[in-house]
Amino acid sequence: MSTQSLVAQQPLLTDLTTFGQYMTPATHSLEVALPVLNPALEQGTQVLGRTPALNARLQQTMQALQTLAQAPGTNVGLNALVDTVQTLNPMVRYLGPFQTVCDDWNYWWTYLSEHISEATAFGFAQRVLLMQSNPTQTNNVSDQGATAPVNGGGADTPLGGNQYLHGEVYGAAVDSQGNADCETGQRGYPKKLNYYDPQGRDLDTDSHTPGDQGPTFAGRAHVPAGETFTRAPQTGPVTPSVPGNN
Repeated sequence: MSTQSLVAQQPLLTDLTTFGQYMTPATHSLEVALPVLNPALEQGTQVLGRTPALNARLQQTMQALQTLAQAPGTNVGLNALVDTVQTLNPMVRYLGPFQTVCDDWNYWWTYLSEHISEATAFGFAQRVLLMQSNPTQTNNVSDQGATAPVNGGGADTPLGGNQYLHGEVYGAAVDSQGNADCETGQRGYPKKLNYYDPQGRDLDTDSHTPGDQGPTFAGRAHVPAGETFTRAPQTGPVTPSVPGNN
């Protein structure tokens, strides 16, 4: 019986010998790697010992997650979040270049710190420049019940010279190709920029000044790669399109 058993085992022993020959290089590599693997296995054993307590606490977390998923208001909240993102996307497409290209967030805080830097006996105060209007000019910025945009027309007085409306809205951060057009704080006001004014008054009301103003001191020449953008707001009132200066 033993002889017959050995005959039946011979194929297995042959394959086991071949397998051992194949494993010889791995065995030598394992001998070299064991000094590194042993501390990791020892540390892993200690970690596994603490997993039952973690599993118990995790079970409470999973039960809370299940309760949240089954709550009637969860789907309503998720749908509302989708609506929020859809509302914010157009806003971020317009506002994003003001930071990524023009660095406006940092500039705003820089100006704010200077605004409250007037030294006093008690510390620091807000810097204020009193602006007085010209009383001889109709529709000036101090008049109540103005009937038209202020457009000069008064005699210069010690209280101020002639006023002209500077009412540009939605100043740009980039042009339609994404090139830097940081209009805010880059220049003064044009004397006259009102394409749709039938009277041709010296007013500045168009949304954009012709030409690209370029980046700010710490800005970029173009929107970063992959950033979506828009030159004009995609929400709220739409300003008239000015030919050649959109």
